Amino acid sequence: MKDLSDAVVRLQEVVATSGLVEMNKLVHSTIETLKERTPYGEFDDTLVRHLWDEYCWNYQEGADLLDEPFDDLLAAFVDTALNQLGTHALICMTAYSHEQLGSDFYDEEPEPGSIDKEVIRHVCMDKIRVAAGIRNLDIIGYKRPFVIREYVYADGPVFSIYNADGLAPHIDVLIDPDGDLDPIAEDIADIFLSNLSAECEHPDLDEFLESYNDEIRAMLKAKEIIPALEGVRRELLADLDG
Repeated sequence: MKDLSDAVVRLQEVVATSGLVEMNKLVHSTIETLKERTPYGEFDDTLVRHLWDEYCWNYQEGADLLDEPFDDLLAAFVDTALNQLGTHALICMTAYSHEQLGSDFYDEEPEPGSIDKEVIRHVCMDKIRVAAGIRNLDIIGYKRPFVIREYVYADGPVFSIYNADGLAPHIDVLIDPDGDLDPIAEDIADIFLSNLSAECEHPDLDEFLESYNDEIRAMLKAKEIIPALEGVRRELLADLDG
């Protein structure tokens, strides 16, 4: 009988391990679903892009009175995903969830091979809350004017005279992978060329800059400014979504 008991334990461990894989898929897919949804606009002075940002902001910074509505919404998304899964995945995730919650969570020992969507949802939501709690949301919150400078590493001649804090009003564009960087690049080029002309105060240079303004501006944007802004965007998104 001991051999049989050991075999059952080993089988449960294998099932629970498979359940962890399925649980991680469920957590990931639920978060991706939240990213596809438009935020409700509950928080002023934030740059939340989607419902996932909004859920995370509420979890970290929001008022307690919104916790229940957001959790109810999250539970509905998890339940919708669970209803699309097969029996094998549900059994494995149930075993894993039982293992995570421990015996104190139950009045009696769960049956091997059982399916309990409630405990799966409970564990899944806990994992999603952990993911929400560890995100760095300063970039989309009220601290964004003060943190943007941390993401500007460009040291070329153009950015050497540009105040990185000037990017703060453009964070919404910078955190949008499809946002148009050209207007920001134009502003930076204007500042550089105006400063260059004022510092040199040479008639020949002024004439040169005036004659070839479009070409110089295009070169600065293509060779230095746009690549630097793309680097800032990569840093911002890596920190925000990584």
